[in-house]
Amino acid sequence: MALVFCDGFHIAFDSTSPMPAGIWTSATRLSGTTYLGTDPDVKRTGRAGLRATRSGAAGSSYLSLSLPQPLTELFIGVAFRISSASADAYYNTTVPILALYNNSGTTLLTIGFNLTSSAINVYRGRINDGTLIGTGTATLNRDTWYYLEFKIALNSTSGVLESKVNGNEDITFAGNTSAGTQAFSCNLGLTPQSFDRSASGTYYFDDFVLLDTSGSLANTWPGQPTVHWIAPDGPGEYDQWEKTGADTAWEAIDDWVADGEVDDATTRISSADEGEKTSVALSNLPVSGTPLGLQVVTRAANELPGADIVQAFLRFNDEDYAIDDWIAGTSYNVRLTLVHASPATAEPWTKAEIDALELGYEVVIEE
Repeated sequence: MALVFCDGFHIAFDSTSPMPAGIWTSATRLSGTTYLGTDPDVKRTGRAGLRATRSGAAGSSYLSLSLPQPLTELFIGVAFRISSASADAYYNTTVPILALYNNSGTTLLTIGFNLTSSAINVYRGRINDGTLIGTGTATLNRDTWYYLEFKIALNSTSGVLESKVNGNEDITFAGNTSAGTQAFSCNLGLTPQSFDRSASGTYYFDDFVLLDTSGSLANTWPGQPTVHWIAPDGPGEYDQWEKTGADTAWEAIDDWVADGEVDDATTRISSADEGEKTSVALSNLPVSGTPLGLQVVTRAANELPGADIVQAFLRFNDEDYAIDDWIAGTSYNVRLTLVHASPATAEPWTKAEIDALELGYEVVIEE
């Protein structure tokens, strides 16, 4: 595996959208909370960022991610900025910003921001009734971006918890990190500790990555990465699918949001003929370095249940490389496809390879 999930919070309905257009599993949001915004103060890099705001009413505001497989050891990286915050005594002056859960919803580990010390605290279990196992020494000033990294091995006796702030070691702990050994989900934002207690503040997040320790690629500290959105920006080798709402395929699928609404039926490409392909060129990666991986985000639907298979492929160096296939449901849903290494070399991606990519789709009829 290696790269499990990433999000730069680039795909949003509008500045008051409750969640990033289905990339995360679910969202809980109170009235007035803004989750995604393109304003410069909301984002660290790229097109947009995540903002979790609470006015003090009881409840929580967060995004929830069901992990594609249960994880025992993982690395998490996220850019974090806090503007203002307060909490009642229930939270022990520490506001939760990220938590891991088992398959029954029990909190395994909670990462929080301590309002008194302005540092990161980590609890085994929940903040209010768990055990403090890590106290950061780095001071996180208000309205300043910091990149937080966490190495977590969940175990009741030989667990590991380490953290970094802007690449500098902050917390080191070995011992009982969790009452369970596998994480099934992760929440980001003002994570739920108790829905009948209050916390206030404005928190910003960006460039979220989650890695595991398997394989030989991207299986260690993420290293303060940036998550970039490379969108369709030109025609590709194939142009066989029908276009709706645009003259070209790339303009039909370059963004599934328009005027604050999902535009599934307004601009799209479609085909029901076996073997038909369409591909689009993608924008260049705006930074140099070795990519941790590639995550393809597709929003698709079938007109009929159990109908044609969608096959996604990447094309470069005059070759097509199938990367995923699935039967889409009758309602539009998001499909995430991780491509950990270059399919041409099985080695880490290079910027040159990504800049040369086309993304395509083919219809495959199920017999």
